[in-house]
Amino acid sequence: MELKYNNYIKKTIDDIHKTYPKILNEYSFNVIVSDQLPFAIINPIVTYIKKYKKPEELILLGYSAGGNFMSHILSSLKYMKCKQKLITYDTTHCPHKAFINKNDKQIEEILCKNAIDKMYGGSYNWNNVINSACKYFNINKKEFIRKSSFNYNLNKNIVYYNIYEKYDPFVEHFNLLSIIKYKHLIKFKIISIQKNNLDHCTDMYFNTKYLRDLIYAIKDKI
Repeated sequence: MELKYNNYIKKTIDDIHKTYPKILNEYSFNVIVSDQLPFAIINPIVTYIKKYKKPEELILLGYSAGGNFMSHILSSLKYMKCKQKLITYDTTHCPHKAFINKNDKQIEEILCKNAIDKMYGGSYNWNNVINSACKYFNINKKEFIRKSSFNYNLNKNIVYYNIYEKYDPFVEHFNLLSIIKYKHLIKFKIISIQKNNLDHCTDMYFNTKYLRDLIYAIKDKI
């Protein structure tokens, strides 16, 4: 597994160095970004984390869909005896539900026509994307949806910080629990932190104000 930075994480670490340098003396930051396919990184990261025999606290952070994969990783570490936090930033908990009620024109407007042209050859259909992904990963649609969605089967002692945009074009936050099929699994504490911008992860590119919510979630005592 290759360890490297991506744009989200690089900016976060750089901004923390500049704006909240003292926190670097309180916490050990480990950045893991793999060049492997999303479904393939879960087990290697779980193995990597298990190398730390007795951590005092384990905090995982994921941007956008990365938050869902962090939840699957934490689910595999639910019996690890330490304080655990999950922090997600603009995470679409049920990606298929976020798109399924939008027509192709709305999705093109959200994703930007130039990106559509580059990624999908000028046309976009959500069902076609799911079918192509299932074929690529050699899994059925049900399994693809399960693995790409948030995993609520987490340790009851975990604290989950859900940082999200009220007007996120990717996520419909009308009632989170109403769209969760496995809501009976939720035994853990959820702290929702709402932002009031119209974007999806892009607010962090313009300044360092976004760090206030992240630092709060990191330092909040549990």
